[in-house]
Amino acid sequence: MAAQRTFVSGSGNDANAGTITSPKRTFSSALTVTDPGGEIVALDSAAYGAVPINQSVSIIAPSGVYGGITVGSGAAVTLNIGTSDFVVLRGLTINGNPGTTGVLVNAAGKVHVENCVMNGRGSGAGI
Repeated sequence: MAAQRTFVSGSGNDANAGTITSPKRTFSSALTVTDPGGEIVALDSAAYGAVPINQSVSIIAPSGVYGGITVGSGAAVTLNIGTSDFVVLRGLTINGNPGTTGVLVNAAGKVHVENCVMNGRGSGAGI
C-alpha cells in the first residue's frame, strides 16, 4: 500500500514500511511505496543510494540533514517521467566520480532542483 509521505533513515531497512517509525533505508525503495505526487523525506544524515524515478515525487532532505547520493558510475538520479509529471529534489548532496552524471533527465515534464549540491562530476554532467 502506497503512502503520500514516506521516510528514509540511515538506520532504516528496505524491508520496512517507510513510515516515520519504520523508515526505509534507500530512496529507491521508498519510491516503491510512495504515491505519485508524494514525498520522500530523509529523517537523518546518511547516504541513500542512487534512485531511478518513474513518477511525480519530491525527495527532500530538510535543513541540517545530509541527504546524500553517492555513485561511482552512472547517474545518481535518473528521470523517466511523463510530460505532465513533476519531480522536486530539495536539499540533497550528490557525489560522484569523474564521468558520472548527477541528474540524468531522459524524459520529464517539470524538474525543480532546489538547494542541492553536486560534487565530483569531473567530465560528467551535473544535470
